[in-house]
Amino acid sequence: SSYASDFTGDIILKIGEGIAGYSAQIKKAYYTNDAYRDKHFHPAVDNKSGYVTKNVLVCPVIYKDKLSGVVEIINKAGEFTDEDKNDIAEMADLAKFVIFNKINEIELKESEEKFSMLFEYAPDAYLILDMNGDFIDCNKSGEKLTGYKKEELVGKNFLELKLLPESEIPKAATRMAANIIGKPTEPEEFIISRKDGSQVTAEQRTFPVKIKGKYLLLVIIRDITERKKLEDELKSKVEELEKFHDVAVGRELEMIELEKEIEKLKKEITTVKGTK
Repeated sequence: SSYASDFTGDIILKIGEGIAGYSAQIKKAYYTNDAYRDKHFHPAVDNKSGYVTKNVLVCPVIYKDKLSGVVEIINKAGEFTDEDKNDIAEMADLAKFVIFNKINEIELKESEEKFSMLFEYAPDAYLILDMNGDFIDCNKSGEKLTGYKKEELVGKNFLELKLLPESEIPKAATRMAANIIGKPTEPEEFIISRKDGSQVTAEQRTFPVKIKGKYLLLVIIRDITERKKLEDELKSKVEELEKFHDVAVGRELEMIELEKEIEKLKKEITTVKGTK
């Protein structure tokens, strides 16, 4: 003889197809004590499983109007009753919380993995500190920018590592104070001192964030050293052009005055000649 538990294949029914599909369609528990005489019964299920269905009790599992499946009991020794129908509805209520808790766990894990990937490989330096300024985490770009490995940063205070020149500390303290009261800060230029003693010009933004129940500080830093170098070169060229322009204009004014003097002398010479 065959038993339902012996079947290990997949049987997929559309909404409205078979007794399980009908129960899913009406979103209510349903039972029949004579499966083959029930108009909703789908014999293909027995044909595929090799099992003979006599009576069936099914109930959809629904959470927030979303169907995730059905709970099904077949071939009760006696007949199914309305009491059984109520019992399976309660069972489905319990099942929906188990199912959706698991779904939420999976979605949360996927979300955390996605965030972790985006964080780790972001082109800008991402540094996470607590509100005392101690490092909690950083990404690969953060390691590259500071010159420190993650394990060298975590647990250390940014003041201890002297990542900022003393002249930049008051500005950093003002921004941290804003973060403590829940305010993000706008992009602002900072000089960052790297592990090897070299310095880079950076644009920094800070955001208060809550991670696993703790209020932390997300610092996003973009190295703008090359951009600043280019800006300074362009500024220098503009200043040179302005100086050249001033010299050229000055010379042009001198030429105009010289021409006026020449014309004046010509007129005086003409007057002298006329007098003679």
